[in-house]
Amino acid sequence: MGVNESGMVDNTIINGTPGPLKKAFPLGHQEKVIFLTVDVLLVVSIVLGNTLVILSVLLERRLRTPTNAFIASLAVADLMVGIIVIPIDIAFGLGYATDIQPLSCLASSNVLTTMIIVSILHLTVIAYDRYLAITDPLSYVMKMSRIRIILLIAIAWVTAVSLSVMPLLGWNNLQHFSHGYCDLLFIHASSYRFFSVSVSVICPLNLMLFFYFKMFRVAKRHMNRIAAQEATTARRPTLRRDVKAAKTVAMILGFFLAAWTPASLISVLDTFIKVDANLEEKLLIYELTFFHIAFTNSMVNPVIYAFRNKEFRHSFMKLTSAVFRCGCWIRRVRAAARGVEMTGYQDHISGSVTINRHGIENTNANIGSKALSMRVESCHSITSVQS
Repeated sequence: MGVNESGMVDNTIINGTPGPLKKAFPLGHQEKVIFLTVDVLLVVSIVLGNTLVILSVLLERRLRTPTNAFIASLAVADLMVGIIVIPIDIAFGLGYATDIQPLSCLASSNVLTTMIIVSILHLTVIAYDRYLAITDPLSYVMKMSRIRIILLIAIAWVTAVSLSVMPLLGWNNLQHFSHGYCDLLFIHASSYRFFSVSVSVICPLNLMLFFYFKMFRVAKRHMNRIAAQEATTARRPTLRRDVKAAKTVAMILGFFLAAWTPASLISVLDTFIKVDANLEEKLLIYELTFFHIAFTNSMVNPVIYAFRNKEFRHSFMKLTSAVFRCGCWIRRVRAAARGVEMTGYQDHISGSVTINRHGIENTNANIGSKALSMRVESCHSITSVQS
């Protein structure tokens, strides 16, 4: 493969027959540097934030709830975006890798597709979890068992892999691969892209909208009852916590929509209008821009948890205290510990749910001893930070 006088690159032989001339990568050096800089910043932020989420759920017993189990699995998918998908985008999408084989380009694109589908399926499962917690709290603990949590997470990953492997089985655009660079989007057949967006984006979004519509209707009705009946104050802290958790997940869903809608639209553009090779080249800058916006979704989720959840915020600060050992940071950790302790008293009074190696347990019992244990653990954590 070589470059001829007209700036076209001679195509390698595909399936034993010469193909059309391949065009050189259309982005200039300055544009590639801008995208590369954004990619590096995204990788650092995504890896740091999602690692904190995963470690928090693994190490903090109070964070081992059904919802947080799904959030931790979502963080794994987001972490893979940072350590696998974006480096692939740098190598192939930005044209730093040369002499790309079409099959390598297709396989790389499928990794990106898998992570997208995994993320949105996890958001659907989390919405279902909050829907059960608010609309049917009495049977929630029984329905959301440890086995069911594992099963739902496994279904999300297996479904994502199954949908994304279809192009490798023949539903692809390899016969029309006519670029000297890897177009991670248009190497998929337009019919597959339309199918993928319909099944893995539109259908789950409709389910999520249904869940949120139902849960906020029920939550509003319950809050009105609680405001009118002081006798039900024991239920109030739990319901408010569930509503706040639902709002947090709704924020995550809202940002997911904002981040992925442009990328989804450009993915199915050629289903509605004719896109030839020249237009594909012009669309590349928009494709890269929209997908970089989409990548920010993997960075934002941990930020939302930190601002919306005291326990995540406290755990993040504890985990980073080994790096930031200044007095002001230790004081912040102490203040966060006191906030979590106060929240803990309310949680134990109203009852909370925790996952352990035996399954899910209700922590209504032994209120006094567990609250005291929380205070001892908080003091121990502060002492550890000081040492």
